[in-house]
Amino acid sequence: MKPFFLLLALSVLMGCHDAPTEDAQDAVSELAVAPDAMPAVSLDNGKKWVANPETTEGIEKMKMLTREAVAANRLPAKFVSGLEQEFRTIFEKCTMTGEAHEQLHHYLVPLKKQLEKLKRPGASEKETHTLLQYLDAYSRYFE
Repeated sequence: MKPFFLLLALSVLMGCHDAPTEDAQDAVSELAVAPDAMPAVSLDNGKKWVANPETTEGIEKMKMLTREAVAANRLPAKFVSGLEQEFRTIFEKCTMTGEAHEQLHHYLVPLKKQLEKLKRPGASEKETHTLLQYLDAYSRYFE
């Protein structure tokens, strides 16, 4: 597990776009971080951070997939793979740098934890609704 944390730390320091695509996908798929290991997302002196369009698009697609699942009463196991694909795409297409990039990672690590909860046997609507609320919070911090 330590190599994955090392890869994640390197991608954070170097910028997402500098990590090899295959390695970034492996790091995302194996990411396991304690809930309190990352600081909470903060604003840029009261303003939203500017995110790259691909990241915002990915979050919007994840929201759409989750809303569709809620409307259709789908169990998480039926749609989590689509969410994970969008999550990997966000990492692959990340071009953000500096503090905005750091804040994005503060947002994405808990998101990954929520996706992991959806994959557990017995995951329910409650986890789906929690995820949707978290995805909706993206727009409080990023534009």
